[in-house]
Amino acid sequence: MFRSFIAIIALTCCVSAGAVRGKGSSELSAWYVDSLVKVFPEDASGTHGLRSPEFTGARNQHLSVQLAIRSDRALPALTVEVKPLEGGAGRSISSVEVHHVAYVVVGSHTPDSPPEELVGTAPGWYPDPLEDFPLDLEARRTTAIWVTISIPPDAAPGVYQGSILLRSGESVVARRPFRLRVLRASVPAEMSLKVTNWFTLDDKTSQQFFGVAAYSPEWWTLVSNVAHVLAAHRQNVIITPLLTLIQPRLEGGNLQYDFTNFDR
Repeated sequence: MFRSFIAIIALTCCVSAGAVRGKGSSELSAWYVDSLVKVFPEDASGTHGLRSPEFTGARNQHLSVQLAIRSDRALPALTVEVKPLEGGAGRSISSVEVHHVAYVVVGSHTPDSPPEELVGTAPGWYPDPLEDFPLDLEARRTTAIWVTISIPPDAAPGVYQGSILLRSGESVVARRPFRLRVLRASVPAEMSLKVTNWFTLDDKTSQQFFGVAAYSPEWWTLVSNVAHVLAAHRQNVIITPLLTLIQPRLEGGNLQYDFTNFDR
């Protein structure tokens, strides 16, 4: 009889707590996903979730950590904080950047792609650009937090503790701890492998996607920003549009070339 009474009281407390939690909480789900896996807006909570929030990296490596988030109601002004990772004995890793993943429309897949190689549907939303906070998280639309950790070349090997803290306005809505295991191996500072990305910053593309005209002061700022991002991600080759950058002209009956834009 007494045990039945206690069970009824416990059940009543649980139901009451659940009601309060459902009324005042965002019901936010946050789970780690391998950075090589694309997170789509329609992904249900826990899709492709890692079994353990532990990551491994070499010294002098840029490590990517991806946290998927989904809420049953909209969360305005979402911000994310990742403090320096602590490794004990005064050791820490402080070079951490945080962005959220935005989405672009992919209209169609590459023709004749094998179905088993497709990771999503087209037309559809695909993760692509990394953007700054704050983020207005839509209800029932999954997105991802992207954390880039630059492991110093002289970092002490071992396990470092970190966490991702999410706030909506002034309210903390989630905190997810993770571990980083730093290996003794190091990524060489200089690479012989040539790495680049195919892209263009011609006038049409620059005006369409960035709202700036080619060779304007704003365009040169854009070029500088892109160059810094390329260098930070170890791109070391630029496909150079010579015929666009070098301007020919006739002067005194002779063909002259203006290398001003090329040199800049």
